[in-house]
Parts: sequence; structure tokens; C-alpha cells
Amino acid sequence: MYKALIVVAALAAGQASATLVTNGSFESNPDSAIVYNGNAQNKPINSFDDYGTLGKGYSWAVSASLPGWTVFYGPGVETQFNNTLGFNAQDGSRYLELDTHFNYSTPGNSNSGIFQQLTGLQVGATYELSFWYRSRTTAADDNGLGVYWKPNAGLLNQASYISKVDYDAQAGNDKAWTQYKVTLVASANQMVLGFGGLGDKLYNANAAANGNGKGGLLDNVSLEFVSAPVSAPATVGLFGLAALGLMLRRRKA
Repeated sequence: MYKALIVVAALAAGQASATLVTNGSFESNPDSAIVYNGNAQNKPINSFDDYGTLGKGYSWAVSASLPGWTVFYGPGVETQFNNTLGFNAQDGSRYLELDTHFNYSTPGNSNSGIFQQLTGLQVGATYELSFWYRSRTTAADDNGLGVYWKPNAGLLNQASYISKVDYDAQAGNDKAWTQYKVTLVASANQMVLGFGGLGDKLYNANAAANGNGKGGLLDNVSLEFVSAPVSAPATVGLFGLAALGLMLRRRKA
């Protein structure tokens, strides 16, 4: 059963908080290859920041990874700059689209998934995940975004999400960034947190797999400690010790 997602608000301003996530607003430049980009104007590109100067519709690039994040399915991770689609990031100047852009001459599966390895967690402790989502279109099954939470990356695949969000007319998440929160429990000291595009729309009849290059947008991811594991009552512990003592005495007898 998928965990419930709580819609918190549709706001424009970012919120500072202590988080266990690295590069949660995707502001760090990728240190991996750019596999595709919107530089149709062939402007000089000297750094990743230069993609942000290409103007509306072109200020984006697809990279093989991002600092703190690793791609586990799909063609890469697409970073978009402010005003790429006519609006700004929820926090900072960048956000992600996880129905990743592809070369139109070779359309394929454009949905992408990313994960981050988290360490130093408490087994059984409760954590609150917060992220901001926006649907790019209002088409059904076109903007799905899955949330992943696993003890190791080997358990990740596109279908293994624990929760998902999609276009929601009532929430208005196509018109403004909307915050969602999920309560998570760590089953190990190290967990992987991930997000992935789930759009089912095809680019055209010749596309080999799902995804049309337009889908769920993601920004300002954070994970905060909420509470430690609940300890058994002291009386239960004493009862357990008493039972253990009784068992030992019987063994001696």
C-alpha cells in the first residue's frame, strides 16, 4: 500500500530548514557530461550557468547525474532554469523535470529516476520528507512523479515507488508549485531516497517506450528527523527479563 501524500500549500516562496538531503534544490552544477540541451541558438557555452542565459524555452540541459543524485533509470536528469517554462523555480534558480527531454530524431523512454544515498539514520526512527511539485501539463497520466524509499539502490526500479503525485485540478498544482509531505520510517542506518517520472504519454506512435518529454517538475527536497524509535515500556522489559530468568532456572533444573 502506498503511503499517503499530504498536500501542504501552493506557495511561491522557499522555506529554510535543516535537512539531511544534499543539493535538494538542485542548485549545484553537474560534474558529469551534458547529454542533451536546448542550445538551438548555438550560443557559446563556457559553464553550466550559461545554459540559464539561453532564454525561455531553451534554458535547460540534460546531464548524466547531479551532485548528490544518481540516475537509476532513464536517459539522464534535466535541469531547468528560471523562466524556461514561463515561471521560476520554487527555491533558487533551478528545478528538475523528470520526464526528461530527448533528441526528437530518436524519441524513446524519457522518464528518468534519481536517488540519493542517506547515511547515519536511526533504524525505526521517523523522518518527514518534503518536496515541491508542479505538473507541466493537465493531461491524464502525463505528469506522474514517484517517491522511492529503499534500504539499498539495488531495490530501485521505476515501478518500486511507495507514493506518487500527479496533476490535480483541485490542488491547482499545474498553476503553482505545491508542497507535499510524506512520513517515512528508516528500516536501516542507510537508506536511498529517490524520485522518478511516471508519465505514460508517448511522444508519437513511433516512440518505443513511455514518456513524451513533458511531465512532473520537482524542487526544494528536504528530509528532517521527526522522532526516535518508540521504546518498549519498562514493565514489558522487566517482564521479559523475568521470563528469561524463569527459562534459565528451568534449564538449570
